[in-house]
Amino acid sequence: MTTSICETADVATFEPSEQLKAAVDHLAAEKRRARAIVAAATQALYQAMAAEMIDRPEVGTTELANYLGYTPRHVRRVGAERGVPAKVDVEPPRRKAAD
Repeated sequence: MTTSICETADVATFEPSEQLKAAVDHLAAEKRRARAIVAAATQALYQAMAAEMIDRPEVGTTELANYLGYTPRHVRRVGAERGVPAKVDVEPPRRKAAD
């Protein structure tokens, strides 16, 4: 069962006050500012991760990932995007082609 306003009813439309409009605009602006802050902090973290991976090659990606709360795959991807050389420079084994 659906309900709807009767088309013949005299229903006043809601018009928000200037104070409410200002509050909504303020919230939207603060959300944009917060997203920008988080994005900048994330980039700073990623740069520090890459520096850590270069400066301390003995530390594995799993250890770094566990400390940061990321997956090792994510840590490797972040490092690769910032020029960190891969720790393993070997091609994975391939199946031999059937004759």
